[in-house]
Amino acid sequence: PEGKRITTLNPQTETWKLPVVSHVTWTAPDGTKVGGVLELPHGYKPGTSGKLPLVVAIHGGPTTATKCELSVDPHNGRGYFAAKGYATLLPNYRGSVGYGDKFVTDLIGNENDVEVKDILAGIQHLVKEGIADPDRVAVMGWSNGGYLTNCLITLKDSPVKFKAASSGAGILDTVAEWGFNDEPAYPIVFKKGLPWEQPDLYKKTSPTYGLGNVTTPTLIHVGGGDERCPPGHSKMLYRALREYKKVPTELIVYTGEPHGLTKYANRKAKMEWDLAWFGKYVK
Repeated sequence: PEGKRITTLNPQTETWKLPVVSHVTWTAPDGTKVGGVLELPHGYKPGTSGKLPLVVAIHGGPTTATKCELSVDPHNGRGYFAAKGYATLLPNYRGSVGYGDKFVTDLIGNENDVEVKDILAGIQHLVKEGIADPDRVAVMGWSNGGYLTNCLITLKDSPVKFKAASSGAGILDTVAEWGFNDEPAYPIVFKKGLPWEQPDLYKKTSPTYGLGNVTTPTLIHVGGGDERCPPGHSKMLYRALREYKKVPTELIVYTGEPHGLTKYANRKAKMEWDLAWFGKYVK
């Protein structure tokens, strides 16, 4: 027999028009099967409801993953963009957990390369499926997601034109990452050595050297007390875009906050900034 519901613990949600969350897969240029989470607005029907503006929301880590669940995350764009009419792709790029050991270790020595291609292929998949409007694509993320946002907007000859970006607590220069953050073992492992042992790899993985390619209006967030991805990275990105590239940009430093925003007021402010920025440049 069918179960009978006997409780209503959250009656205020009965009329909420919640996003539809699903797991999607696509094929990377090297043939690897890559997965991620797709959030679509309530009532949207692929194939009949037209193309949507797309937010590509990139998780941190990289050795974490976005789960296929209904949730809200102000750091990584979960929930609130789909509620405002955007499609949201949360890619579990190479380096993410949950897809096997090789999927993680493929990233060693290949940052700002293989995972960037994974993400771009995911965007192109949604465009091909008729869900995403290729002329209305934005990118965002926090921590390693901020780093990958920086990688994507600095990419030369990108197959995807990003109309806006929100770079949260991102790394810009990987030598500085090794030298200044509280986790120096991380870059040593992923760059396969110290800066003077692998100078070419540190340069290749640093978005710094692609700053001249940036045309994307970019919003920048960082905690003033962040020791994992120190504010200097965000300030350098802001300087390059504002003073040299003349690209629309704003820098928000959350005074006293660590690597993640801990105060409700700051989390709310970040969501409001992101929605306003993407509303202006994308939607």
